[in-house]
Amino acid sequence: YPNNRTLYSTIGNSSVLDRPSDVAVDANGRVFIADTRNNEIDVVAGSYSNGAISALNEPQGVTVDAFGKVYVANTNDHNVKVYYSNWLPYLTIGEYGTGVGQFDTPMDVAVSADGLIYVSDRFNHRVQIFWGNGSFKSVFGGNGSAPGQLDNPHQIAVDVNGLVYVADRDNARVQIFNADGSFNFT
Repeated sequence: YPNNRTLYSTIGNSSVLDRPSDVAVDANGRVFIADTRNNEIDVVAGSYSNGAISALNEPQGVTVDAFGKVYVANTNDHNVKVYYSNWLPYLTIGEYGTGVGQFDTPMDVAVSADGLIYVSDRFNHRVQIFWGNGSFKSVFGGNGSAPGQLDNPHQIAVDVNGLVYVADRDNARVQIFNADGSFNFT
């Protein structure tokens, strides 16, 4: 491995996982894998499979908040599914469309320390922000290449200071926004 890095462990293989696209780890060390083509989130604790969250449609992104809730970008159903830490459904955010609170291929989801939910909305070229209860708060981005505009946003992350990092795929950059969605820098 480059730079003297060591591969410590492997979870799954091509006979188990089919196009894994994201991974998250909760405070208890459980690993959540977005197993896209198997239409589920695989959950692994230690070296053992701990189950799966299924009945999804090509999930691309997964994250876990400080309380253990699991958030899934359920990409081809154009929504975000939220589950309690025991995998029981908590809420569903969005549906297909171009309006506020609607998605056209959500790719990833991130949750800030204060509980705001950020969703990269790929073909609407934007990021939508929701309150912790799933109600719409605001939106930022828009199709284009100028600073603050997005072209097929994919992965998204929020740091401890509330800055939002967006992988702006077709503009070949990562843009950084303030927690309210105002442009910070590229």
